[in-house]
Amino acid sequence: MKRMLIGICLAICLVCGVVEVRADCSGIDDPYLKAKCEVEGQKASGLVGAGILAPNMTKVPQYSGSPGCVTAGCSGAAEERYYDDPGSLSAAGGAAASSDERYSKIQQSRIDRDGWDLRTSSPVTTAQSTAATLPTDSIMTESCSVVNMCTSYTEGAGVTGTCQVPGGSRQTCLKIRNPTLLPNACTVPGIPSPPYTSETEVNGCKDLEAAGASGLAALVTTTCLDGAARDLKCSQPYATVLTGGTSGFNAHDHAPGMAMGNFTIESAFPIWDGTRWVVGLNVTGNSAGEDKYGCTNVGSVKTGPYVLTPANPTASGNGSPAYCNSKCSCFGYPMTFTMGAFSPTGPLSWQVPFTYTYESHSIAVVVTGTFLDTYSVAPLTGCFQEEQTWDVTSTAGDTCGEYRDKGCNQVSSRCASVQPGTGYCLMYENTYKCPGPSECSTTQPITQCTKCGKPDSPVPFCVDTSTPPNENLALAATWLAMTKNVEEDWDPDRLRIFTGKRSTCDFSTIGRSLINCCDSDPDKLIGKCSEEEIALARDKHDRKAHLIGTHCVDKGSFLVGSVCLRKEEVYCTMKSELGRMVQEQGRVQLGMTWGSADAPQCDGFTVDQFSALNFQAMDFTEWYKNVSANIDPAVITKEMATKICTYTGTC
Repeated sequence: MKRMLIGICLAICLVCGVVEVRADCSGIDDPYLKAKCEVEGQKASGLVGAGILAPNMTKVPQYSGSPGCVTAGCSGAAEERYYDDPGSLSAAGGAAASSDERYSKIQQSRIDRDGWDLRTSSPVTTAQSTAATLPTDSIMTESCSVVNMCTSYTEGAGVTGTCQVPGGSRQTCLKIRNPTLLPNACTVPGIPSPPYTSETEVNGCKDLEAAGASGLAALVTTTCLDGAARDLKCSQPYATVLTGGTSGFNAHDHAPGMAMGNFTIESAFPIWDGTRWVVGLNVTGNSAGEDKYGCTNVGSVKTGPYVLTPANPTASGNGSPAYCNSKCSCFGYPMTFTMGAFSPTGPLSWQVPFTYTYESHSIAVVVTGTFLDTYSVAPLTGCFQEEQTWDVTSTAGDTCGEYRDKGCNQVSSRCASVQPGTGYCLMYENTYKCPGPSECSTTQPITQCTKCGKPDSPVPFCVDTSTPPNENLALAATWLAMTKNVEEDWDPDRLRIFTGKRSTCDFSTIGRSLINCCDSDPDKLIGKCSEEEIALARDKHDRKAHLIGTHCVDKGSFLVGSVCLRKEEVYCTMKSELGRMVQEQGRVQLGMTWGSADAPQCDGFTVDQFSALNFQAMDFTEWYKNVSANIDPAVITKEMATKICTYTGTC
């Protein structure tokens, strides 16, 4: 990049043909002020400014060739594709960069930064080890104290706890529908066709249906236990059925004419006479005179009906010929209908004598029938008694939330309560192991000293010869590791730092399976769960994962609603443990959220956001277990000795 910038700057100068007039900035030591001086000088000379730099950005750098050359072919480069393969121009740029007096120091700084790791590098020089190079006691006075400094940390013993999460069960319930005859079903004349009833329901499935509507239960089967028709009896007869003696006919030869008479009992109906149930009759009939004059009466038309009841058992009327003409004597004989005394012949059967009289002729019959007081009713909804079977998610409390929130690892799970007869697990007991605080595993006694110049001595100040205290050493190691993590976790395309990745695992909410693909032990998941879930388990074990939340990913649809069959845990996983810690504490400082399980926000920090973080307010003690340092006070560097000589003037 530096070589390219040098090339671009040279190209701008050569193409524009501007004579550079630059201020002298060589006497400025501060890098920022010096750079500002250089820019102001370029602005004054016309090399940079509005409309100057941008138009020349695409020009080809000219290390050789004639002025005005704008292609790689005349620029002195052997290759046409300069920006893909710089060739000799790149070599020239490298030579120009190495001639900068600061180049070697920059390169050495990079080597020092990349090459030193507090946990693996050679022993570091301590301030105590330089004490021997200080002037004698005649010039300096010294005060010392011995402290134990922690040189390595380990994870604490931690805490193991158990908790419960709800499982599922299988339950049955009944819906019972009771039929009741409609009010007019038991009054005369009753109801001729269904429906004869209304129904009341006793719903023993109400609670399960409500759970189904809330997604906590699923309807499995519906079985009708009673769908057969029932007989419902009225307290009184509502109708009758005629069984015999319902009609009669008589023809009388008057020579030459013929007289005719007929009757029909159309129907019977029940009547309460104050003491018992009797019947009334609906009667029709007709009579016709003889056809003396050779004309023809074609059939006859019934007259009536006449209603005969026990209070009025007799009715009469005139007959009416169906057809006559001028040759016929058109008349009908008077008719009389007489109903006899009602008598029962069984619990519901009865008989009544009946007489039909016209002219001097009579027809006598016995009318028989039965009372109706019972309806055969079928269920209006198809079933009088319905059994439902449901799979139900337990509503017992989930006490494992506090362990999940703390980032504890689940180490086991067992069914604590099994539903008899179904094998369903009503309640699971899970065991979690929570990490303990970092503990110091190795210490080293360090003498902390301060040497000060005596009054009137040539040393007008104090020199701190103490070894850095414990917390500084751990914090320094943390900063070094974070610097390395930022470099490894930097997205140059999107300009983001500590970018996370959405990772998921799922588990069953109903059923007998004890396979939990959200377990934090990757060894348990091999061969049973997906590669993504195994990788997530490793990240959780290494503390690189942050839990966003849980949502349903598989629902069963049923008659009254749906139930969640499988749930998914959603995480943001980082490339390092420190990256996860900075994300968790940094988002709180910036007011940023992680989103939701349906839409997690795992993006990294922008440069501005990262620069705004207050790292001094962050707690990195969780990471100190990774710090392991080797302090050797016997190592003395030449650079440290030189500095002491410079301070004291005595070597």
